[in-house]
Amino acid sequence: MKPRIDAIDTWRGVAILSVMAFHYLVRFAPPLQPTNVYGFDHAYSPLFELGSYGVQVFFVISGMVITMTLLRSRDALEFAFNRFARLYPAFLVCMSLTAAFVSLAGPGVFKVSLADYLGNLTMLGEPLGFRFVDGAYWSLVVEITFYAYVAAAWLLLKQRFWLGLIALGVIGAPAERINPHVADLLLIARYMPYFLAGMSAWFILKEKRRAAGAWLGLAALALYGFHAGTLTLAGKPSALCAAVVLGAICLLIASVAADAGVPLLAWIGRLSYSLYLIHQRVGVTVIEHAKAWGPDWLAIALAAGLCLGLAWASYTFVEKPAASALRALWRKRPARARVQPPTSALPRESGDPGFFV
Repeated sequence: MKPRIDAIDTWRGVAILSVMAFHYLVRFAPPLQPTNVYGFDHAYSPLFELGSYGVQVFFVISGMVITMTLLRSRDALEFAFNRFARLYPAFLVCMSLTAAFVSLAGPGVFKVSLADYLGNLTMLGEPLGFRFVDGAYWSLVVEITFYAYVAAAWLLLKQRFWLGLIALGVIGAPAERINPHVADLLLIARYMPYFLAGMSAWFILKEKRRAAGAWLGLAALALYGFHAGTLTLAGKPSALCAAVVLGAICLLIASVAADAGVPLLAWIGRLSYSLYLIHQRVGVTVIEHAKAWGPDWLAIALAAGLCLGLAWASYTFVEKPAASALRALWRKRPARARVQPPTSALPRESGDPGFFV
């Protein structure tokens, strides 16, 4: 088994820490929200809003590892099952824990109904008309939509599946100008450049398919420029945001090319899926209560420490063992349901890394 790619895990660590800084310092206070949920003694710089764009880094990583996963799956059905095994067990546990914790101790703006909880079991809460148990789950909807398009493109085009994703991005660009909400919901228009950039990097760096990688890279760059105006700071298009996001993507790809990782960040990156699921409303609730008897920094540290501990527990006792058990069951299905796997230039990645692993 090939070991995990530390450079990718390192950037997962960078991305999740950036998102946490955004959620713990500025997301739930004016001007981004009418009321100040934290109760902080100080107002923090609006530049921390840049941390929200850590999600775009996750999308680039997803483009890389989903390409790898698809090319090493026997068929689209196995790809879909692997995604379910990878994501759903931890989601179910972390979402349920969040709902219970917020119901007991959270501020009123975070609380959801039983119907909302049941709707979130689909992982598609808001598009189905329910409130998300945690606002961070919007990106999971984008991810699942991307997986569906990848699987469909593979069924139609096989090894040229990447052409279908480029076509989707090209269709989404004008659609976003006509109706941004529908284009994002159905075509993930604003986010397609990041997935394509990750696919391009994987094809060039790991699969040595330079022609496909070049076309994907050109499409990603063109679409990034087209959608750059949607990168905002304080509600306004921001050249700083566009530059920071582009710079982060370039550094991520360069790190993967050089196989350069940072051990501590890579460790956090391995926990990043569970940490992403649990950190926001649980963490902010802890901050709100801790502020009653301590300074800002202590409340933030307690929230981050608790969520990191919960994420480690989820990764160790739910995420990894559940995925392994489900895949073992899949491998034991009747032999007549199996087909030979495709050939690939690389062995399977241990742990089958997905969006956040």
